[in-house]
Amino acid sequence: MITVFRYDTSVYKFRDWAELVLGHQNLERINEKTLQNAKAPKNRVYQFITLMKNAFEADNDIRELFGQFVKNEVAIRIDFEPWLSIYPNFRVHEADQEATSPFHRDRDYLKERGSLKVWLPFTHVSKGGTLWVESEEGKKDYRPYEMKYGEALLFDSLNLEHGCFFNDSGSCRVSMDFIIRKNPMLV
Repeated sequence: MITVFRYDTSVYKFRDWAELVLGHQNLERINEKTLQNAKAPKNRVYQFITLMKNAFEADNDIRELFGQFVKNEVAIRIDFEPWLSIYPNFRVHEADQEATSPFHRDRDYLKERGSLKVWLPFTHVSKGGTLWVESEEGKKDYRPYEMKYGEALLFDSLNLEHGCFFNDSGSCRVSMDFIIRKNPMLV
C-alpha cells in the first residue's frame, strides 16, 4: 500500500512550527544556518532533529495540532487502532549530503506488526532528497516520491524497503514521519 494525500497547510502549519523551532525562515537552505560545535553534517542533522524533538515534547499546542492531523487526515484514510501516544520522528537531509541511514524496512527496527508509516515533508522534495520506496516487497524497484509541502505519503514501511540517496536536489529536506497501527479487527 502506497498512497499520497494532500492536507491543508493553513490549518496544519507544521512548516511554520519547524521554521520557528529551527530559527530559520527557509528550510530548503537550513544548511546555511551556523550551529555552535556542529560542523560535520551528521552532527548538524542531529542538532536540528533534537531541537524539533524537544520542542514537540514541550509544546502542548503542536502536540494537539498533530493529534488533530492524525484524527482528521489519517483516520479517514485507514482504520487504525489509536496508540496512547504517537510521537513523530523528525528528519533533516541537507543538500549535497549522503543519507543519514541506509535503506531498510521498519521491521528491521520495529517489532510492531500491522503498522503503516505517514511521512510529511515540510519542504518540496525531489531527486536524492526525497524518500524512495520499492513498489512491492523484495522488488527493489525504488521510486522517488517527489512531493510538495502539504502532501503526505502513507505506506507499508514495515514491509517495503525505503530510504534516501545522496541529496542532489539542491535543497534541504525537513520532514516528520510516524507509525500508526492498523486495527487488526478491521484488516
